[in-house]
Amino acid sequence: MGAAGLFGYSTVPATFVCVVTVVAAVLTATVALARVLTRARPPAPGPGDRA
Repeated sequence: MGAAGLFGYSTVPATFVCVVTVVAAVLTATVALARVLTRARPPAPGPGDRA
């Protein structure tokens, strides 16, 4: 909504291009962050954990 608001919520093609670009960037960042978080090192074993 912020990207569309910059263009006054107009229906000109530039608004759609901007909104699609912002959505694609956010989705890409979300996938990248999810990959980083899933590949993070597991925590070290604690004193009560079995080896």
